[in-house]
Amino acid sequence: MNTKMLTLAVLMTAVSVTVRADFQTSYQAGKKAAAQKQYAEALTQYESAAKEASSPGQRYQVFNAMTQTYQQQKDWQNAEATLTKILDDKDISAENRMNAQIFLGDCKMMQQKPTEALQEYQKSLTFEIRNGQRHYAVLTCGNLLAGQKKYDEAGKCFQELLDDPQVNATRKNRARIGMGNVLYAQEKYQETIDTMKDTANDPKVPAGTRADALLIIARAQYKLKAYKDACDAYMSIIALNNIPAYFKKTAYSKAISIQAGILKDYAQAKKLLDDYAKMPGANKKWIENYRARISKAEETL
Repeated sequence: MNTKMLTLAVLMTAVSVTVRADFQTSYQAGKKAAAQKQYAEALTQYESAAKEASSPGQRYQVFNAMTQTYQQQKDWQNAEATLTKILDDKDISAENRMNAQIFLGDCKMMQQKPTEALQEYQKSLTFEIRNGQRHYAVLTCGNLLAGQKKYDEAGKCFQELLDDPQVNATRKNRARIGMGNVLYAQEKYQETIDTMKDTANDPKVPAGTRADALLIIARAQYKLKAYKDACDAYMSIIALNNIPAYFKKTAYSKAISIQAGILKDYAQAKKLLDDYAKMPGANKKWIENYRARISKAEETL
């Protein structure tokens, strides 16, 4: 009897191992095909793996891979249908179902459907799971709400991230930038400056983020008619290295406009024009037009 029981146990173990091996074989074959952009073959293999999946974790794994394959083909209908399979499977962990909900929002964004995307991201927050994926969803909700001019709601999203000690530095910085833009849109200019100044002046913050913060500060200072301070902020942007060209082009043009117009410091404006002209991609026609305007202004002195 014991011998028979042992034999049966060995056979059952062998079958179990075979099932797992079959899942992994199909799944890995699908990944390999997807990496080679053989999407039809990848989906065939993933379908086989889905039939052989023996646990909720395996089902999530293969359905998530299928979704990515559909997404690469811009087959949004099947991508979303596959994500729905994950969401409807209550045996799949809440964390993985939340990830699927967020991915559904990403799919909507890739289709240029921000309103629908926002709804999906907001649904992901109902899982009440505190992790990096939630932080991503909250930040995205804030940005989308700000884009819809729902500034109070957007501010709540950004504030949640700023108050959470578990949020990493990168997302905190982006949340602070978002909050600065919200405050500026609400015409709370001094509060905008106060919110942005630490990010703008912190050498540990990436240069691109500092440039973003300085740009918001400069715009707020201009609204407060603190024109010299606005110029100083633009000059701080120009002094930064390794930032997108957009920031420096904007900083040069705005600083030159203020120096030549409001402050009437033509010498400084001409120096900035000379520096700007050396920058790759500078607007040469704009520069020459401004040189002419300054020359004409100087003739009237």
